[in-house]
Amino acid sequence: MFSRGVEGALRAAVQSSYRGEHDRIWICQTGNVADDYPFKFWAETAESPREVRCMKALRIIATALVMTLCGSPAAWAVTILCLGDSLTEGYGVAKTEAWPAVAEKQLRDKKLDVTFVNAGISGSTTASAQSRLKWHFKSKQKFDWMILALGANDGLRGQDIKGIKKNLLSAVEAARKAGVKKVILAGMRIPTNYGSAYARDFEKIYPDISKDMSLPLIPFLLDGVAAKPEFNLPDGIHPNARGHQIVAGLVAKFVEDHL
Repeated sequence: MFSRGVEGALRAAVQSSYRGEHDRIWICQTGNVADDYPFKFWAETAESPREVRCMKALRIIATALVMTLCGSPAAWAVTILCLGDSLTEGYGVAKTEAWPAVAEKQLRDKKLDVTFVNAGISGSTTASAQSRLKWHFKSKQKFDWMILALGANDGLRGQDIKGIKKNLLSAVEAARKAGVKKVILAGMRIPTNYGSAYARDFEKIYPDISKDMSLPLIPFLLDGVAAKPEFNLPDGIHPNARGHQIVAGLVAKFVEDHL
């Protein structure tokens, strides 16, 4: 059973999550904290009781539990390697304005101990992924997660679709072999310079890998930014500081949802 303080924190978290729509809430522990659902929650409404198994609620409740027990969110510390190209590096903007730095700040402002390591290099293609990963994994820094944000340059150069997919799959396998617990795939899209069929096949690479490798997928890294002049540099390709803010918000929310 929980202590009175922990139980109170959990109940408050559940009620907050459900905006007070339930009249009464019961909380118990399944006994196996390694379960996907280590806690069960019952809520009683005016109609009938029902079991609540909402991942959003679990995330909020687990955070409340950790903070109550530990007094800080340190137990949730996660270091994320962001392997990408100029879109990740922050071409044309300050390093502190690139989306990895901004996303880290957004999550830390929420008291979440998440560190983003910007491993973006302008001009990089998927072919360089494995060698770059070997270099990072030889360092003393340990990476818990990885965001794989490569492929845009391959697509813009009309590289072979099968080759791009093979390179990305190899990068995922290398990360897992090195002990990375979670790999998040960032989807890319390209203009139809090489024809609509090529652009369509290129875009399909990412959901296909996500399905084949059971990876969480950000459908499009530049969602809400691409093709919008106000969020891009004059080249129309790279996000400006405002664009990186939008990308950071997308990534930060995605990461928070998967903590």
